[in-house]
Amino acid sequence: MEMLDEMLETLQNHFFEGRGGSINIAIKGLYYREQEDIIAARSLYIGKSVYLREEPENSSDPNAVAVYTESGNHIGYVPKEYAQGIKNLIKQGLELNCTISKNTGGNIPYLYMDVSYKSKEQKEFESNMEQILINNLKSLGLDETEDIRRRYSAIRLGTRKHRTIDIVAKYRGRNTFDIIETVEYIDNSERHKLNYYYEENIGHENYENARLCEKANDVNTAISLYEMNLNIEECISKSAERLSVLYKKVHRINDIIPMLDSSIDKAKQHRINYEVESMTKRKEQLLSSPTFLKQLDKSKKTDD
Repeated sequence: MEMLDEMLETLQNHFFEGRGGSINIAIKGLYYREQEDIIAARSLYIGKSVYLREEPENSSDPNAVAVYTESGNHIGYVPKEYAQGIKNLIKQGLELNCTISKNTGGNIPYLYMDVSYKSKEQKEFESNMEQILINNLKSLGLDETEDIRRRYSAIRLGTRKHRTIDIVAKYRGRNTFDIIETVEYIDNSERHKLNYYYEENIGHENYENARLCEKANDVNTAISLYEMNLNIEECISKSAERLSVLYKKVHRINDIIPMLDSSIDKAKQHRINYEVESMTKRKEQLLSSPTFLKQLDKSKKTDD
């Protein structure tokens, strides 16, 4: 329970520091809204989008952030304890996505919403993942892999000959991508868009390739692959453990503990408890090792 509370606190801190993520908060003050706003609030379902608007002229609280429906009904406010943090994120130009997460129903329902956004680093990472997948598919051959790739597509093309004109991937997380594929029938150039999802464990592939690089004594390439994996949920702890070994080989002793701390934070963001425990244990082992502490001290003195 204590670890869960700590993880939730870390996630909330990261959220307000501009590092991305999501929080779930109540929408306050519906009781005091106009009747038409209350009626609009009753019809809000889970997943329905709402949006935020600052109220700098609010005499009660200049940090107030109001919540509106898509139809323009004012249904309440962000709780006061979160208002300043939300306002700061808005001022940074971050795109906050707000959706209803709970509606208790009744004459004046209690409403809750999820507020989420992606940091610049998260967007860059997802873009990289999408490009890696597309490159992998193209290198294997789109025609050769189409049966496996399209197994979740609702549209079947039948026996008519066709070819892929374009393929776009959107990273969902946890090895899953949304795919939009444009195909063209060869006999009449008629085109169709296929929408489906596709699973590819890039993190596992990176890890296996990195292990092969280690065996071939290509340490720098292995390090690059492991470092990429620190952003991929399923492979953080395994890759961090290998990095803690390889950093010693390339005389980067000073980077080991910061790398583990950063990896633990990322695992907490993804709420992967066993990854957090594994890397915390690895960190404790190193910090309790006289040999490691001696190497670390020597490295710091050399840098000075």
